[in-house]
Amino acid sequence: MIIEPLLDDVTKGAYLVKETDRAAVNALRRTLMSDVPKMAITRTMFNQGTTDDDSGSGKMESTNVLPDEVIAHRLAMIPIPTNLEEFYFQDECPNCMNLPDKERGCQSCQIIYGVKARGTAEGVVVRAGDLDPITDDEYPIAERFHSIPITKVYEGQYFEVYGYAVLGRGRDHPKWSPVSAVTFEANRVAVLKNAKRAKDVFFSLDIEFSPDEFTDGKLTDPLRVIELDKLLHLVRTNSGREDDFNDAIVLEEIKGEFIIRFDSDGAMSPDTVMRQACLELRNRYDHIQEELKISLN
Repeated sequence: MIIEPLLDDVTKGAYLVKETDRAAVNALRRTLMSDVPKMAITRTMFNQGTTDDDSGSGKMESTNVLPDEVIAHRLAMIPIPTNLEEFYFQDECPNCMNLPDKERGCQSCQIIYGVKARGTAEGVVVRAGDLDPITDDEYPIAERFHSIPITKVYEGQYFEVYGYAVLGRGRDHPKWSPVSAVTFEANRVAVLKNAKRAKDVFFSLDIEFSPDEFTDGKLTDPLRVIELDKLLHLVRTNSGREDDFNDAIVLEEIKGEFIIRFDSDGAMSPDTVMRQACLELRNRYDHIQEELKISLN
């Protein structure tokens, strides 16, 4: 299996996979969703009670407009920066693996985030950007996620919560899945059969796609071919234009080549997610191979 990146994007990944089959690509797709680990807030601690307001003339109560369970869910879905070389799973952490579950948590397997807010008459929106990393300043919430709302506090209310982020896998909970919208399809080449007919029909539909993009009668850019495939729905069967177009452009699959695409949630770059998925898949195959050797000997 050979994998080539097709995009250089912060969150969107597209890769050309060669010398493989559908079963292997589907295994890679499932690995991306279920097996690649990432950090996520899995436990929260709310500070309950009352405190003096800033003026000292009254009390503020630890309450807000949302139930604690909803806030905990929102915290769990905020993308936490993940460096897989720096952190252990808690049950593999040399400092915590022999401790009871409730006592696990150190700088090698956990990041603690905290946020405090005091309400006003107009209301104060608490957002993901207000989360401060307490145990490791190297992992602040990425700026592009700062606007994610968590809750809102009004006059007489204060909000204080701590979130504990640990490594996990998507097969255990979606909050640990680093990707979404994972799809794959066969790689194809577009073959230009009749340039004049294609240009006339596309021009009549005001489509910004020109047969001039074809080199020697073929379009081989995988992502551009995908865009062309979408446009061809306008001239396919039952469109009313299929006779005029008459297969002026046809798509031909390339044997053993596929395109896999996904969106990263932002915890890791698409390339990092793909590399880790390949490692996870290779380790799984190695494990199966070892078990087969033991069983057959």
